[in-house]
Amino acid sequence: MIVRDGSFDVVIAPAPRVAHWPSIGVTTLSKECSRVGLKVGILGENGIQVRGLIPQMGTGGVVIAQDQQHRIHRLQTRALVRVSLPQEISDPFPGSRSQGLLPVSTAMRVLKSKSIRLDQTLVILGTGNRALRLGSQYLEMGAKEVVCIESNESLWGKKKIAGWEVEQRRFMSTGGKIIFGTPLSLTEKGGLLWDLRVQDTIGVRILTVSRVISAGPFSHELPFREYPAGSMLFEFTQHSGEVRENDIEGWDLELNSSRFVATRMIKSLITDLGHDRDRIDSIFKKSKQKLRSRDSHLDDPFVVEYEGKWIKKETKTQIQKYAGVPKRLHQQGLMASVECFEDISCQICHERCPESAIQIVKHGVRLERVLIEDKCTACGICVKACPSRAITLINEPTDKTEARLVVPVATHHAKRLKTGEFVTLVNRQGDRLSQGRMMTELKTEVDTEFPGVHLIEIQTPSHLVNETRQFKLVPSLGDELEVTHTPLDQTIEVSLDGNKRRVRAGISVTQALFELGVARELDVLSCPDGSCRLCQINVDGIKRLACQTEVHSHMHIQLKKGIQAIESTKEDEVCACLGITRGEVESRIEKGKLSSPEQIRASTHVGEGRCLGQSCIPLFNRILQEKGVDGSRWVDWRFPWSEWVVSRGISE
Repeated sequence: MIVRDGSFDVVIAPAPRVAHWPSIGVTTLSKECSRVGLKVGILGENGIQVRGLIPQMGTGGVVIAQDQQHRIHRLQTRALVRVSLPQEISDPFPGSRSQGLLPVSTAMRVLKSKSIRLDQTLVILGTGNRALRLGSQYLEMGAKEVVCIESNESLWGKKKIAGWEVEQRRFMSTGGKIIFGTPLSLTEKGGLLWDLRVQDTIGVRILTVSRVISAGPFSHELPFREYPAGSMLFEFTQHSGEVRENDIEGWDLELNSSRFVATRMIKSLITDLGHDRDRIDSIFKKSKQKLRSRDSHLDDPFVVEYEGKWIKKETKTQIQKYAGVPKRLHQQGLMASVECFEDISCQICHERCPESAIQIVKHGVRLERVLIEDKCTACGICVKACPSRAITLINEPTDKTEARLVVPVATHHAKRLKTGEFVTLVNRQGDRLSQGRMMTELKTEVDTEFPGVHLIEIQTPSHLVNETRQFKLVPSLGDELEVTHTPLDQTIEVSLDGNKRRVRAGISVTQALFELGVARELDVLSCPDGSCRLCQINVDGIKRLACQTEVHSHMHIQLKKGIQAIESTKEDEVCACLGITRGEVESRIEKGKLSSPEQIRASTHVGEGRCLGQSCIPLFNRILQEKGVDGSRWVDWRFPWSEWVVSRGISE
C-alpha cells in the first residue's frame, strides 16, 4: 500500500450524505483562509475521499484520505472543518422508525415524483421555514391537507413557531394548518396509510396520514462548534441549497457562519496579520452581528391578530403604515405591496426590482423594505421572484366598489382557471371570505425563470382587497382534490420475494419499493445517488444498488434477510440500528458514574450502527444535557467514513 504524507493549514472535509459539494460555506471558508496565505485543502473532490481522522488536541489533527488509485494520504492539518447535515430526525416515538416517517431530505427528493399520496393528510414535524415551505409546495401540488406540528414552542419565545411570518402566511393561506402538540405513536393502517396519535392541550387526536415528514428545527443552536475548545477541530452544518432562492435563510446562515469560523481560525493560526488585520476584524464583527440578528423575527415577531376571520383594526393600521405598503398611487393603478413585516435576511425583491423601487432601509435596529411608489411600474417581477409569496399587486380605486388584486399561483391551480370564472377569496390564515372573479394572467419578462409561478389578476370587493391574499376554486368547480391513479398500461409486473406486484414503469427499484410501502432498514436515510451502498439488494439474482437500477417487466427482487421494516416497540429507543434504549443509556451513566461524552459513547456504543449515528446522536446529546453532562459543543471524531462518499450536484 502506498502512503503519501502531506500537510495543510486548513482541511475542509464532507461528512456522510452532504447534499452538494462544495457549498457556499465551504467556498467562503476556503476563500477567506487562502486570501491571507493559509494553505487550504478541500477533500471530497477529484476522487479524494476521507477515511478517518486522528485528532491532535490543540494542533488540529491527521486526516486519512484515499484517492481513486487507492493510495492512502496522511495529511497533517493545523485546523479541520467537518461539514455535516443538520438534524432531520425528531425525538423517537413508537413507530417513528417505520416507513411512515421520512426525513425532510427524502421528502424533498420525491416531491414531484407522485410517490406520496396526496388524497390523504400529510404531516410535517417542525415549523421552520423549510417545513412550512415544503408544506406549501405539497399544497400547491394539490395535497388534500398538510399539517405542521410544533412540539417545542417554548424554544421560539412568544412567536411559538420557528419560521418567518411570510412563510407561515403562505402556508396557511394555501390551506395549511399548524398544531401545537407531541407525537405519541405512528401505526400502520394499510394501503400506505398510517394513524398518527398526537397529544395537544385538549387531549389526544388521531390523524390518518399518508406520511409523516421530519423537518424541524428541533433545537436552537448556531450551525458550528469547536470541540474540544481551542482544538481547531470544527463541525460545521450545511444549511444552504445549491440555489440561494430555494432557501434564503439557510444560505445566509451558512454564509455568515463560514465567515465567522474562518476569521476565528485565521486569528488563531496567524499571529501577525499585518495590513489584513482591520479587514479580518471587520468581517468577524459583521458576521457575528448578522448571526445575532437571525433571531430578530423571534424577538420582535409580527403577529396578525383577528376578530373571527377579519383582521383586527389595530393590526390593519400597522399593515397600512408599513413602509412597503403603497399609500396613494395604488388608487390610480396596480402597485406592488411588499408585506414583509419582520426583520429577516431575504432581500430578493430589492435585488430583482429593475426600477430600484424597493429599497432596504435601516429603521432603528431593524431592516425594512421601503416601496418608492413613483418608481414602481407594477411589472410583477418582484411578485414572481419572492420565494415566500409575500408580495402582491393591488389597485384600489376610490370611486369604484371593485378592486384588482394580483397574486402568485402555482401551476397546478393556474391550469384549471378560466377567465371570468368565480373563485373563493381567502385571507392570510386560509379562512374563506367571499367570492371574486378571475380576470387575466399577468405576463412578466422573467416568466421563463419561474415556470411554476403564475400571476393571476382577480376582481375583489374593495373592502376585501387588503384582507384577501389568496383564492381557491369554488367547490362546484373542483375545489376538492381529484384523486388520480396510474393507468394500468403505465405499470409493469415485478416479483417481490416471490409475490407479483405492479409498479410504475420507468422508476428505480428504490422508488418502487417506497411506493409499495416495503420499508428497508435505513433506506430513508440513505443517499440519493448510491454512494452509501446501503440499498444493495438482490435483483434478478445479481447484487445491485436499488436506487441505481430501473425496474423492468418480470424483474425478480429479493430483499435481504434482516432488512425489513423497523417497527419500534420500544418507547424510549435511542439507536434503532442497535436497539439501544434511553433507559440503557441512563443506566450506564449512573452505574458507571460517567462524566464525559466520550466515556458515555464508548460505554453505550450509541452511533456505531449502520447509519453512523445520523438518527441517534442528536437525541443522545440531549440525554447528556438532561443528565448534567455538557455535550452541547461535543463532536465525535471517531465516525467511520469508509462506506461513504460525498454526493455531488443533488438539487433540492
